[in-house]
Amino acid sequence: MIKYEVIEIEEPDFGCEGRPDGAVPMAKVTLRGVQDGALVKVEIADGYLYQEEIDEGSIIYQDDAGRWKK
Repeated sequence: MIKYEVIEIEEPDFGCEGRPDGAVPMAKVTLRGVQDGALVKVEIADGYLYQEEIDEGSIIYQDDAGRWKK
């Protein structure tokens, strides 16, 4: 299991047009591998980040189902 540190969370921005109907707001998340320092950018549902209490500085990993966990 590869662990990552959350370096930056960029909140979704839909500009003046607003969010499209039915679209799930996705945050752009920059991760750094704890072991190798490699940077990775992923998109994670903004609501999921709040639900799992994932913030900048959190150490997370991806489980077998592809979900990010602390």
